[in-house]
Amino acid sequence: MYGVPAFVKLAEDLKLPYICGMEITFNDDVLCLYVKNENGYRHLMKITTAYHNDTFDEKLLKRYSEGLICIIETSNAHFKQLFAEDQQKLNKRLFKYDVLFKNNFYLGISVTSKEGIQYANELRNFVTNHPYRTVAFPKIRYLKSDDAIVLAIVEAIANEDKDDILKEKSLVGQDYFMTLKNYSKIYTTAEIAETRAIVDGVTFSFHQKRGQMLRYPVDDATKTLKSLCAESLKNKGLDTFDIYTQRLNYELETIIKLGYADYFLIVQDFVAHAKNNNILVGPGRGSAAGSLVSYLLNITEIDPIKEELQFERFLNPFRQTMPDIDIDFMDTSRNDVVEYVREKYGHSRVANIVTYQTIQAKQSLRDVGRVYNYPSHHIDLLSKSLSNPKLTLKDSYRRLPQFKKLVDSDQYFLDIVSLASKIEGLIRQNGLHPAGVILNEGPLEEVLRLSVDFAGHYISQFELDYIEDQGFLKVDFLALRNLTTMAHCVDLINAGKDKPIIDKFNIPYDEKEVFELIASLQTMGIFQLESSGIKRAISLLKPSC
Repeated sequence: MYGVPAFVKLAEDLKLPYICGMEITFNDDVLCLYVKNENGYRHLMKITTAYHNDTFDEKLLKRYSEGLICIIETSNAHFKQLFAEDQQKLNKRLFKYDVLFKNNFYLGISVTSKEGIQYANELRNFVTNHPYRTVAFPKIRYLKSDDAIVLAIVEAIANEDKDDILKEKSLVGQDYFMTLKNYSKIYTTAEIAETRAIVDGVTFSFHQKRGQMLRYPVDDATKTLKSLCAESLKNKGLDTFDIYTQRLNYELETIIKLGYADYFLIVQDFVAHAKNNNILVGPGRGSAAGSLVSYLLNITEIDPIKEELQFERFLNPFRQTMPDIDIDFMDTSRNDVVEYVREKYGHSRVANIVTYQTIQAKQSLRDVGRVYNYPSHHIDLLSKSLSNPKLTLKDSYRRLPQFKKLVDSDQYFLDIVSLASKIEGLIRQNGLHPAGVILNEGPLEEVLRLSVDFAGHYISQFELDYIEDQGFLKVDFLALRNLTTMAHCVDLINAGKDKPIIDKFNIPYDEKEVFELIASLQTMGIFQLESSGIKRAISLLKPSC
């Protein structure tokens, strides 16, 4: 179900209804399970997680069949063989599915050839003597018939068999999206109407909020948060200043009103765990540094009142999205902190977030070169002429004279680029978001499509934007090499000393010499201060202490 969010968005952009589901193989039958309502969606989440975790069985299918539509594929070899050899046995199997899914079980008719028409008619005759319904169920794998070559190239890339060389430069396939007029020639009016009725009967909305704020394990999060902040304000000697007490009361009122007391307690807890376990944590970045509550909870180390930072940039009563506190950890220990969160709240409540890498211009050339066995030096010649990696092949042809000249010089190069442009922009592989982690009050397998990594940890199959749209809490655990370098440097300085010279957890930030160094533009290797743009800003601002 990796592609569901993008599919839903496109359908909505086109103002078309949508239906979501996935295909599974069960007892050699190919079952397509579709979501009919919210209950069905939550059941499908459990089924698909179990299916990809190799814990799926018939009992689980029975338990979570409600709210799902099941269409059995009749065009696969196993079904065809059983239909030809033992229709009585087939009927018993179909009857079990019909009972299981009640009024939501269908036989999917798929026709892609003249032989398929005869087979479809035989299935229709079979159904007239049994209590099953057929639906128009064409297998659509590409938009236009000549897009079959794109699928062939992609499958060859996935195959990664160097001896399997693709020869066809163009293909015409049957698994394309036809017009209703053409479908009406293949399927009966009743089958098309049944297919449409299935879609019309769907009440599921992908955009429903399914995430729940993770609860911190205390009886009263609001009371605990207020107590921790008041105690810290007193310990820092700030409780006698009206500006601090007023600001704290205002922030607490906003946080509690928006329902985020647990969130702040969760973040302060894993930050405290890191510091207590000798893991260096960043002083704070982004708008979270404008929060006095964050400062009092030792999530950040910047006094927002002293530095005149605004809380509203971070959180305000009109904000529609979850708060976002980015926390930097030593890159060698970042995963230790995430593992602490898993152990504390349960593995089923924590998940990493998937990312997708698309095929860029140079990669498309390399992939086409491999699957068609083009000489590597010819591919290198084309790749080197792509002097701007941000441009697509089409834009490169328009804007890069060297690339245009090479492509125009020979039909051979034009053919390579034409093939490469067909796969450019498609998703090639997935990865993990470098920082984002989902935290949820209930088990994630009940509300989110998940896969499982080699360590048994959950990974969301939906990307970050769609996760946040559905109300899931995302926390950024950032791995920062600079913190690891700092920790090692301080450890080396303190090595062999009776008393530490520097406390790496209490490094002062307001020393005159530090600002003089920054103002001198000697910022190479200093996190976020070494880029040319920041150096220009430093020259203008001339920071001082």
